[in-house]
Amino acid sequence: MNAERVVSVLWLIVGGAVMHTSYGLGLGSGGEPGSGFLPIIAGGFICAMAIVIYLQTYTNKDMAKSRFSDHWQGTHWSRTIILVLLTLAFVWLIEILGYFVTSILLLVVIMKFLEKLNWFKSIVIPIITVTLTYLLFTSMLDTNMPRGVIGLW
Repeated sequence: MNAERVVSVLWLIVGGAVMHTSYGLGLGSGGEPGSGFLPIIAGGFICAMAIVIYLQTYTNKDMAKSRFSDHWQGTHWSRTIILVLLTLAFVWLIEILGYFVTSILLLVVIMKFLEKLNWFKSIVIPIITVTLTYLLFTSMLDTNMPRGVIGLW
């Protein structure tokens, strides 16, 4: 059983389900897109990529030989488990520490200890990234972000 073909068919089903559900939300009009407009585009993109990958399995010899067991060789489960635990900690801490502090902490830990970047990059990149996303969501999109119990950000 070819892994790439099976997975691309599964993604085609997921994309189709997203498009079907999004259509029910309403596409809106040309001047005012509805709630389903962006998700239906995303679902269409998922379907298109799934079809491209499926067709590539017939033209690419390496993809045609792809088996499920091939994809699990050399997997670093410890990194995956650590990322899942860090994400769970992020979800738990975001209401306590707020978006700004929790996001910076998460990114610093990932960059320094999982990606092994130096301290300068591990601190500067998260501060810039989180500051820009915070400003985007609060100022431009007028969204409230979790402030935490301290309420600094």
